[in-house]
Amino acid sequence: MKKVLGNVRDVAKQIVEINQFYYSAELIELIPDSLLERILTDKNLHETSVEIDKLRFKKEDELLQMLGFSDSKSKITKSVLRELADAINIKERFEELLPEQQQIVKEIKFLNNVAQTVLHR
Repeated sequence: MKKVLGNVRDVAKQIVEINQFYYSAELIELIPDSLLERILTDKNLHETSVEIDKLRFKKEDELLQMLGFSDSKSKITKSVLRELADAINIKERFEELLPEQQQIVKEIKFLNNVAQTVLHR
């Protein structure tokens, strides 16, 4: 028997509530309604997490383009990936970004938090 563990919307709302100072409720809109309403069970956590990660990957591609890097995956080098990771994870680097780039970073972090929380539910 499948164990019901809430839905994706519950997870997203919980993350916003816990991190009110950083995440706004509008970030929940990044996730399509069909995915938000998905009932989480012990049988679909991995699949659901992967679908949320795919949304995050699109945002990472968007940030790379905003930072001036090619959108061609064949040309993404370790140094480009390091630049992306630094923009997302290093406070000083984040603060150097333009406001619209900072918003994309927040979206990436939010989607990552939702995916990881779903996976480990």
